[in-house]
Amino acid sequence: MESQDPRITIAIITSAASILGVILGAGISAFINWRVKTKETKLRIQEKVFDRRIEAHEEILRLSQLLRTTISTKSIDDGGNVITYPSSLHDNENFENLQWEFYQAVNFNSHWIHIELFRELNFVQDYLSNLNRFLQNIEEENYPSIAVEIKQDFIDLAFSLEKKAMEFFRNDIYDIELEPTQGHHKYEKEETVQRLNETDLLKLINESK
Repeated sequence: MESQDPRITIAIITSAASILGVILGAGISAFINWRVKTKETKLRIQEKVFDRRIEAHEEILRLSQLLRTTISTKSIDDGGNVITYPSSLHDNENFENLQWEFYQAVNFNSHWIHIELFRELNFVQDYLSNLNRFLQNIEEENYPSIAVEIKQDFIDLAFSLEKKAMEFFRNDIYDIELEPTQGHHKYEKEETVQRLNETDLLKLINESK
């Protein structure tokens, strides 16, 4: 029996090793590409979440500024200060726009904010709901005079929203863990009632009865 030429054996081994090297190289390259793409995909998702959360909180800050925006009555108080009132209560159209803005904020931003800010948004909606019922018995031309009396309520609501929204920018801006809806979406009933009773609006409502 003739012995196999060692050169052929070496060639076969070399060829097999070369093929195996190509396969391993391709496999390693594919694995690395998969890991890179997976990481890039994760980063893109994180970036979208990051941007959306910023947009949601910026929207709430915009609403707080809307609550603060005032119109002058062109008269002054005893201290010489110009008397102003919330522009959102200038007429019924403005007030309806305000309610719609908050409705939109609650429904489209709830998944991107923490539960405490979500509860505060719902409290503002409770306040606006009470105000809406009260205004149904008020002539539109008298809205500004009512607005003057409850101006401080709007300032307080704006401050509360702003304070809770800014906590995100100070502490949680880089946190992309989405857990905004854990817990009840509104304050406890007793707390809501107590806070509402402390507003100038409820005092005005009680006085009108």
